[in-house]
Amino acid sequence: MTGSSVKTIRYYDEIGLLKPTEYTEGGHRLYSVDDIWRLELITTLRYLDFGIDEIHQLIAGELTVEKALAWQIESLETQANTIANMISILRQAEAHGDDSLHYIHDLVNARTINIENRKQFIADKVEEANLFEGIPSEWRDPLYIISTSSSSIIPRLRPSRQPPGRNCKIS
Repeated sequence: MTGSSVKTIRYYDEIGLLKPTEYTEGGHRLYSVDDIWRLELITTLRYLDFGIDEIHQLIAGELTVEKALAWQIESLETQANTIANMISILRQAEAHGDDSLHYIHDLVNARTINIENRKQFIADKVEEANLFEGIPSEWRDPLYIISTSSSSIIPRLRPSRQPPGRNCKIS
């Protein structure tokens, strides 16, 4: 129905992302239409490359939809740029025929060196400007990410279209 395997649905239950409405005496999970809608939402977000933690935060209202979308767009744009860069390298190497593997190696090394030089330049400028004076050293690491909670509420899931008491069974 949703394209999710039973193993995936059980995993979502295990981590608290999608809890069944109830269990049968035999231990089978029963999901309401609202639960199925939530599963469809999770599946859609996974398709868009959202991580499990981000989905959990979104559903819990700890992360605004706007912020999550902005982060995801930025992440996907970075991936797209990386892929475009790789395609460019391969096309340039393709034009060099027999020497293409050496050419690829040289191109990748040159770009890596440029990236490292750029990072070092930025780090030097930040250090010169004393931007992080008085800030704990672990926060100065550019990879340190501060996540903040938001009080905004994610729009409620679609209401059930079935009468109360009708559930879907997933083993």
